[in-house]
Amino acid sequence: MSSSPRPKLAPLLKQFLICSVESLIRVETERRDAMKLEIWPLAPVQTKSVGSKVLLTCRIAAGGSIQEVRDLHWLDPQNRTIDNNNPLLKDRITTMHMPNDKSLLLIFQDLRADDGGQYTCVGSYSNAEQLAASVLIETIQPIMWVDAPTVQNPIKGKEGKIKCRVNANPSPNVDLLRNGVAIQSGDRYVIETDGLTIKNVQESDDGSYICRAVVIQTGEFAERVIKVEVQSPPVIDDSMISEIKVTEGESASIACKAYAKPPPSYSWIKESTKQNLGVGSERFMVNEHTGILTINHALKDDDGEFRCVANNPAGSVEKAVKVTVIVKPKIFNLRNISAAVNHEAKLECQATGNPLPNISFRKLSSETSFVLGVQSTDSRISVEIAKNQVKGEVTATLIISQLRREDDGLYACTAENKGGKEIKNGHLTVEFPPSFKNSPIKEAWSWNRMPVNLTCLAESIPNATITWELNNRLIEGEYTFRKYGNGPESTLTVTPSDARFYGHYKCVARNNHGEAKHIIELKEARAPSAVQQARPTIVTANTINFDIVGPNDHGGQKIKAYVVQYKTDRDRDWHMARNHTWTVDAAHILENLRPNTKYIFRFAAVNDVGEGPYSALVEQFMPATSAPQVPAIVTQPGPDGYIYSNYSSLAQIRWRIPHNNGAPIIKYTLTYCVEDTGLERRVVRSTCRQSEVNSERTTVYDFRDLRPDTTYKFEVRAQNQIGFSQPAEAYVRTAKGSIDSQMHTVPSDRLSSAVLVLVVVAALFGILVIVDVSCFFFNETGLLSLACSSLCGKKKKHAKDDDPKLGSEAKELLNGHRDSKVRIDSNMDDSMKKNMQVNYDMKKSISKTSFVGKDSAV
Repeated sequence: MSSSPRPKLAPLLKQFLICSVESLIRVETERRDAMKLEIWPLAPVQTKSVGSKVLLTCRIAAGGSIQEVRDLHWLDPQNRTIDNNNPLLKDRITTMHMPNDKSLLLIFQDLRADDGGQYTCVGSYSNAEQLAASVLIETIQPIMWVDAPTVQNPIKGKEGKIKCRVNANPSPNVDLLRNGVAIQSGDRYVIETDGLTIKNVQESDDGSYICRAVVIQTGEFAERVIKVEVQSPPVIDDSMISEIKVTEGESASIACKAYAKPPPSYSWIKESTKQNLGVGSERFMVNEHTGILTINHALKDDDGEFRCVANNPAGSVEKAVKVTVIVKPKIFNLRNISAAVNHEAKLECQATGNPLPNISFRKLSSETSFVLGVQSTDSRISVEIAKNQVKGEVTATLIISQLRREDDGLYACTAENKGGKEIKNGHLTVEFPPSFKNSPIKEAWSWNRMPVNLTCLAESIPNATITWELNNRLIEGEYTFRKYGNGPESTLTVTPSDARFYGHYKCVARNNHGEAKHIIELKEARAPSAVQQARPTIVTANTINFDIVGPNDHGGQKIKAYVVQYKTDRDRDWHMARNHTWTVDAAHILENLRPNTKYIFRFAAVNDVGEGPYSALVEQFMPATSAPQVPAIVTQPGPDGYIYSNYSSLAQIRWRIPHNNGAPIIKYTLTYCVEDTGLERRVVRSTCRQSEVNSERTTVYDFRDLRPDTTYKFEVRAQNQIGFSQPAEAYVRTAKGSIDSQMHTVPSDRLSSAVLVLVVVAALFGILVIVDVSCFFFNETGLLSLACSSLCGKKKKHAKDDDPKLGSEAKELLNGHRDSKVRIDSNMDDSMKKNMQVNYDMKKSISKTSFVGKDSAV
């Protein structure tokens, strides 16, 4: 049996090992070739400006492994390692390792000219092979303006220079331009290394010049605008006054005007004393910028010349002004006069002054002065003037003939000359007979023996004496009347005890020019007539609104209130009816009525006299108890129908308490959902949430944890034992912003309401304490009296206990004793025993419940 031949494995294995070794050698060679350093930016030469910040990054080229590089560092141009601990360089040249890719940064905080040179990044590979990369930094000096002010001021007529000295490395080329054209040397211009010289500077040399510097080697370019303003010496304005007159005791101002560039500063010198008036003077004020000299309280010694000096860097100029002090007019004679209607009056006014003043008259009620001679608008009035040069006086006379009442009044006399004017007022009194033109009272009212005052006012000069008559009978001195004042105003107090005192009262006024009469009719007022109509407008299960048409006859007095009496149809008469009073402008609402009940209502009007007859009978069957009405949301929306919240995650809704329709409201159900902002309004049902408020009096709710910048639909339903009301709807949009960006604070309305309640409670408590203390000191009653009696063990007897008019039971009640013989029983429910106060549609209505009869009151 022959055996099969074995394969020859040794050559194959040898061949495999040779290939593996060659592959490893090739990979290692490629990996070594890939290990090299790069400096970013990659340009071998970096040109940087002096003073700039420079950043160089040393890193492994793509394909290399930074983990195999050790001891990576930077060398300066002298092959010195750059060390962050070097005290001379650490604040300006530093290195920094980047943790992510382990690259090494070289940072120049403020590059200097001597920082130029070759910088090398060095590292070790495999602990033996050295890696290095270099970069050359070339520094340049940017253009610097050494002496080139942006505003320069050559002087007109002299030689001036526009300075423009520039420094840069490499050296720059510098030229000057005006209106975009380079300036060339010529007759007036000389170009120099440090600027431009201008011969015989003129105002036309004003303007903007451009100094331009160019470094051709670096391509750097810079321009500076130089504003040239040529200065000129001051020149006095031809319009400046050379003489001024000042009134003694008054103030005056003198303006010095000069033209110059720049504007000059001013000073004033008084020639007589050589005093600089801008220094250490109390009566003189000098504005060195405007050139105005102010003389306060001028004296005669101020008469003379004053010299103005205008000065600026280009020169100075002077101008003299003559000051003359004059005397202001003075009125020394103007007397008040009186004259009767249709007579003549003369009003004289005398005055002095230098020069003699002109005198004019004007009635204070008019803006126009009278002219000399007869007035064209009224020939009754004329003005005459007489001058006395020797005495230095002038007299003016105002003459008015055929006087009228409207001529009465104050007249202003004005004396005026160049120094000023003086005004004094004189009064012309026009006497006339009495008049009741401005006594508007023609009727008065009284009732139930109520006193009434009748007043009349008589206008007259001199004052009139007033007497009173009743139905053409003189009643002066009668004890049944009381008179206050005999004129020009008089008041008669009448107490009408019977019909004889009603009638026509005549007020008669007399003076030495005549008499006048005024009649006042005294009428008897009465209660108003019957109400014309009362019509139900809004009826719910337990409330009713009325529209009331008032009576035809108000009884002479304004209607103040309306009263309603009401009872059920099962009540036989009106003795057990309840009543309710509204003020005349209140909403006519009755509440707390019984559902499924027929009521009968009647109405009466009330004025100051009393209550009119009941009328306008209305029968109304109240509906059955039902679900509440819809709550009215009072939070007002904007024009687009949305309520905008001031918060990104909170919204507040307010509503009014709706009618409960016969059953108390148990709670409110509030639903809110996110609204889809598409073409149609619809809510996203998955976002709907519901809350309940178990209090009828709550009318505000804060919805929290809402989304910012989102539209919500809110619904409020009221619920009683019958069911739910229809929903009140509102659309609310929250503010923009994150939920955490705004505090979830409730608006301060609740806090304000709580504070208000606390203030009211505190006030009521204070009133109760005051009342109790008053009762203790005046009547020895109240809680304080009871406490004192308990502590002292004494029983104080009231002064009223001795009143023989009080029975024993009444005395015991006054003494605070309770006895089984004294009982008060009533079958009335609570709503009939107490006053009710109801808020309805933001108006207050007060209801008093009582029996109609002896104790019934409005």
